[in-house]
Amino acid sequence: MREVHPRNVRQFFALASQHMRWELNDLARRLDEQLAAVDLREGLVPAPASSASRLTPDGRRMLQAIGELPAEEREAFELVRVRWMSQVAAAQVLGVSVVTVKRRLNRGLRLLTERLADLRSDEMPSVPS
Repeated sequence: MREVHPRNVRQFFALASQHMRWELNDLARRLDEQLAAVDLREGLVPAPASSASRLTPDGRRMLQAIGELPAEEREAFELVRVRWMSQVAAAQVLGVSVVTVKRRLNRGLRLLTERLADLRSDEMPSVPS
């Protein structure tokens, strides 16, 4: 980050998103490599509310699939779905119309749905085409 100076907001968000993906992937690798704690007295330690504190292999696949989206679709997806920007704000950052953001987001969601189809349960609605 010290060596690269983004020229506009779009480049800044692209760089920040790349670094976030690197950090999340590094965190997932470190969590996978940690040794499980041993020698616990069951009566003294409360049971965890959930064991979902680690990134699962499916979660890593999802992050990888997001990272492999085409650049335009990945930018729109990260701004709207990861950073929770409105589509209007994302359009301003990207310098495109709101319709273009919607189109890129829908295309990205379709690609993710195709790549991760085996993770979808029967109860979930499909992404509209």
